[in-house]
Amino acid sequence: MIRRPTDIVKTLLEDIVSAGDTVVDATCGNGNDTLILATLAGSSGRVIAIDSQMSAIEATREKLASSSGLPTVELNHDSHDNLTQIVGGARSIRVIVFNLGYLPGEDTGIVTQPESTTSAIGQALDLIDVDGAVFVTLYPGHAGGSEEAQEVDLLVSNLDPKRFSVARYQWINQSSTHPYVLIFHRRS
Repeated sequence: MIRRPTDIVKTLLEDIVSAGDTVVDATCGNGNDTLILATLAGSSGRVIAIDSQMSAIEATREKLASSSGLPTVELNHDSHDNLTQIVGGARSIRVIVFNLGYLPGEDTGIVTQPESTTSAIGQALDLIDVDGAVFVTLYPGHAGGSEEAQEVDLLVSNLDPKRFSVARYQWINQSSTHPYVLIFHRRS
């Protein structure tokens, strides 16, 4: 069965992330991706979660508190645009996940911005290991979302194909405002 774009990220993370990996949720939101990453990285892994909204950090903290046997998740109340500084000297980053747009259940006027998002994705592409991946879920249907998606698509079009393979997972017969996922695989 064909899956929703947001579901395909979970499936692919299950294929890529192993116990002991270092992983990053660059926009932790309500903690769903952070919980998946923490479960997959296990107690020997390192999980770094980032969000610019304190309510997202608290929601993620609550979601993680209900699960046991997970690694300690480093919660950072900051912009994903500061990704390189936040992860510090972290080596061997396997996966970085972005889920763009607004925080569900909160102020829909507070959204990720094209400039900070493209900067953060650029940093992520430099930080991940060879054979690592960056997952970006875009939501062009909200105010400002289509502009952000256009900027991210422009970034993709300029990537060196010798260094990165990029896949797009999107419904073809739906409106252009439906969410879609970009998957960046670092080749070298």
